[in-house]
Amino acid sequence: MPQIASVFLLFSMLSPLLTFPASVSQQGREGWGESVLCVSFSLSHCCGVHFSLFSVMCLVLSFFCVHARTFFYCYAWHFRFSHYIQSSVLPTAKMGSPKIVYSALIRNTTTISVTVLVTYSMPNEMPQETVQLLIPPGEEKEAPQKLVEDGTVTWTGFISKVAVEGGQSMSAPFLGVESPTRKYGFEVYMQVGMLRLLALGPVESSSD
Repeated sequence: MPQIASVFLLFSMLSPLLTFPASVSQQGREGWGESVLCVSFSLSHCCGVHFSLFSVMCLVLSFFCVHARTFFYCYAWHFRFSHYIQSSVLPTAKMGSPKIVYSALIRNTTTISVTVLVTYSMPNEMPQETVQLLIPPGEEKEAPQKLVEDGTVTWTGFISKVAVEGGQSMSAPFLGVESPTRKYGFEVYMQVGMLRLLALGPVESSSD
């Protein structure tokens, strides 16, 4: 396309020169004088203008064709980046409160003493901590909230797993937790000779 446009541009520039000698020759043969020369020059000039405009249009079109690929590449990159922002960044910004449990109340409804292991995930990449609770028959014990003092800042861990020794276990997220929760209720019961764990839901919730 650029080569074609260049040919048209060259032709439009040479067109007046090509028609001028012909008009002079015609004047000598027929003796029409300057009128023939003026008419011929005017016609060639008009043709040159039209060819020049056409050549400019061809050059513009060729420029678009050469750069169209770059344009579409940029548009595709913009579309992918916008899709990434909408699919990953914005949903993260709209997330609500973390669905975590700070502490728990665990009741033993069996006729035997049971041992319950409560595992905490700790802040600032600290190792997990596990609390062992021995709960007599018909009684209830609390798995307390784990706090970590760091100068003037107090951090808190959250419960990631509750397991009955020799029986069932449960891992976070726990049923019914929609925001940071304290005193989440669990119940240990016996079913077909096996110790089972039942999630009762939040007893008291907090947005702290």
